Amino acid sequence: MTIIANVIFWIFIACIALYILIRLINVSIYGKTQPFRIVDEHTTISDVEINDLGNKYLEHLKTDLKLEYATHEEYVSVYDQLDEKNETIVIPKWYMSSAGYELDYVFASIWFNTSLYNKNKFAKVWRSRAILIPFYSALTFWIALAFSIVLKITTMVLSNTAFLVGEQLLFDILMITFSLIGTIGTMIYIMCIIYVNTYKNLIEAQYESSLSSFITKECKIYKDEIIAARHYAISISKVDMRTFKINKTKAGELKFMGPFVII
Repeated sequence: MTIIANVIFWIFIACIALYILIRLINVSIYGKTQPFRIVDEHTTISDVEINDLGNKYLEHLKTDLKLEYATHEEYVSVYDQLDEKNETIVIPKWYMSSAGYELDYVFASIWFNTSLYNKNKFAKVWRSRAILIPFYSALTFWIALAFSIVLKITTMVLSNTAFLVGEQLLFDILMITFSLIGTIGTMIYIMCIIYVNTYKNLIEAQYESSLSSFITKECKIYKDEIIAARHYAISISKVDMRTFKINKTKAGELKFMGPFVII
């Protein structure tokens, strides 16, 4: 039983190592990625104009949701901006190098959260696999790792003592249990990442299908910039670009990698 417990524990550790490797790869990709330089006459756009265009897009989508824009600057992913209780989409201010990027971010936020509010099945599944399931699975495997390490250290300290000899089976069962829970949690996390990365083109296509008629009709002056921003967003194949950031960060301090990428 002890051998089985040790094998499962090291399989769990290997899964954690894979998780850390994914984060390190994200750090590398994030560092190397440079937003396209959009040559245009509209490198800046006022908050008032963005707010007006955002409200027009809400009307275009025929929703009763309200827009609350630029009331704070802390980064919030597109998937966490819906205040369903107050029927409001809360979008932070994000200073970018082109009006095209800023509008793409705002329009994508409005489109996705409107879809979420309307109980769109794809939007609900996407958010659960991009945000909710990874969060809870990560919480699960970190807790499992903490307990597994405590058990491992305890068995090492108490090795060859009368207490451990009497309770060895219990320790082995606990080690197997926490290691299995942690391994399953890690694999679920990784599978969610694979899912959202695989279907990124689908969410981009659905968003563009909704956006194209609107920018042609209501946003002609920024149409070329938005199209350029769309080309940049589509060029990035990953959705989950989370690194090792723990503290909340101002959006303006981050590199924009497309509206649907989680940083």
